[in-house]
Amino acid sequence: DEPIPKKIAFQCTWKGCQAIRPTCPEIEAHVREKHLG
Repeated sequence: DEPIPKKIAFQCTWKGCQAIRPTCPEIEAHVREKHLG
């Protein structure tokens, strides 16, 4: 198994949410879609 490369990622700050996206805009979109509806 190859080691997982460390990359900068953004994790959702919503309580209890473990979503991680590679870019800040993607996390913002995730929050709008999943949490703000």
